[in-house]
Amino acid sequence: MSYVMAATLLRKAGEALYGEKWVAPMARALKVKERTIRDWMAGGLPFDLNHPALTDVVLLLELVEDRAIQVRREIKLHLTALKLDKKTKRSKLRAA
Repeated sequence: MSYVMAATLLRKAGEALYGEKWVAPMARALKVKERTIRDWMAGGLPFDLNHPALTDVVLLLELVEDRAIQVRREIKLHLTALKLDKKTKRSKLRAA
């Protein structure tokens, strides 16, 4: 059961990070062969919830999450500045 859960979590993380074709980029990120990931998924190699690769996957997810939060904040900051700039221009037009 632990194998099935670990493989399911690896697939979910891979798809979240890299999309439908996640195996090759995940293999590169984990510094393993694509075949290794496929063997983990098929049960051909030991892979359970205690496997160290899952710790690396968590780190990858956290890194992406941190980057996404930073980009989201930056976009919101620019959108807010743009809205304020438009409001200021409208106010100046009304006052003129």
